[in-house]
Amino acid sequence: MNFSFKLLMVFFLAFIESMFFFLPLTVTFLVILVIFEEKERVFILSFMSGLFLDFLQVRMLGTTSLLFLTIILFVFLYKRKFIGRNPFFVSIFVFLSGFASSFLVTKRIEISLAQALLLALLTLIFLLYSSNLFKPSIKPALR
Repeated sequence: MNFSFKLLMVFFLAFIESMFFFLPLTVTFLVILVIFEEKERVFILSFMSGLFLDFLQVRMLGTTSLLFLTIILFVFLYKRKFIGRNPFFVSIFVFLSGFASSFLVTKRIEISLAQALLLALLTLIFLLYSSNLFKPSIKPALR
């Protein structure tokens, strides 16, 4: 994926998140992006998407950007300590980042926990399905 497509995807998810769903889709996409790609451009994406999300949700500009940058920095620094592409590891970080992002908006722990748990489960199901989908199949040789 090139940078302009990622930027468009982040803005689309921020628009969907602010207008229709209350699930933190943008931060989930950014966490998955930083885990599966090792590029520092994710920091630019997280900053721009946070500003766009703040603008759409009529909040003080920069609060979501600061949260996104902190989450992305944390994931970027600690992903080398663990098995980075493990779906369970990714789901844990999606849960934590989704909780933080949702709590920033709702200020209610029970709603934030439910949203973060739903996002983590959806991410885990998607990653487990996609890892089985793209795994090369070994066919036995015919003799």
